[in-house]
Amino acid sequence: MTGVGGIFPNYEDHLLDKKKISECFSGNFHEILYPLNYTSKHGPWQYHSPQDNKHFIDLNTLTWNGKIRVINKKDPNSPVIATNQTKDITCSVVNNFIHSTVSKITYQLNDFQMGDSAPKSYSYRAYMDNLLSFSKGAKEQSLKYHGFEQDTPGSFEDVNKLTASNTNSGFKKRSELFCTPNFFHFSVKLRIDLANIDQFLQPGVQLRFEIERNSDAFALLSDVGDEVTFEFEMKDSTIEFDKMIPTPDYLNHF
Repeated sequence: MTGVGGIFPNYEDHLLDKKKISECFSGNFHEILYPLNYTSKHGPWQYHSPQDNKHFIDLNTLTWNGKIRVINKKDPNSPVIATNQTKDITCSVVNNFIHSTVSKITYQLNDFQMGDSAPKSYSYRAYMDNLLSFSKGAKEQSLKYHGFEQDTPGSFEDVNKLTASNTNSGFKKRSELFCTPNFFHFSVKLRIDLANIDQFLQPGVQLRFEIERNSDAFALLSDVGDEVTFEFEMKDSTIEFDKMIPTPDYLNHF
């Protein structure tokens, strides 16, 4: 076995030279991790996957999930987007919003800790990753549901609540997703090294995650009130992935 701490199977071993990867597994199932501190509104959220001696983890399926919306914290009964014909927007969100709600992610594989080396750097890394790694078509389709809607060039700082006067299309489009009374349900692949490893995590490894929340002032855009007028509300967050069921012969190989 090779890899970090001997936790990844070697795809060049003799058994896998003779078989396709798919022939080493008899099936899979979905695993859902709920926060240990489930009632915490502002995090950090911690998740734990205990040691499993029988199944592999497909790291390519690792996602963070939940539901989110923006509300007027000072006046919860006041809609963020006006209900009259003007549809004025009192608050919207920054680009790449789902990832921008996170300031830092750390995780452990057994006792080996990995994650962001710099404090509060995750949202910047995720933004650059999404901006530079995906085509225009992917940004318009898949990344839209990460909250990625590019700002109009020259209008990045336009947060005018008057819809008719606001020249930033990204500001307006993002508000339509996240600033309604309904929660927006999200499922995103985290921009961390672990989720980019094209291998299975072998049995016997426990995982721990800690996700730290960014401030409302960092993730929201508004020219109304002050930094504590609005907040993003997140509920029912989970970390999810698929586990692979090895054939008896392949499991004995380890």
